Amino acid sequence: MISLKGMDELFWGIKLDNVHDWVERLEMATKVRGIDEQNLFKIGRLHLKGKSNEWFKKMDTTPPN
Repeated sequence: MISLKGMDELFWGIKLDNVHDWVERLEMATKVRGIDEQNLFKIGRLHLKGKSNEWFKKMDTTPPN
């Protein structure tokens, strides 16, 4: 499994969570480490919890090519 040290922040999707800030931090952490988009998708998926994870399961979850 790919580990992304420094990106330990989970996203729960609760009222005060800002998804845009969270995605920006995730993208920056992966760029710094040279991680491609397919692995960014997988890493992001691992960090979704609670309501955000439930929402994700209902979506089309095909990683980008």
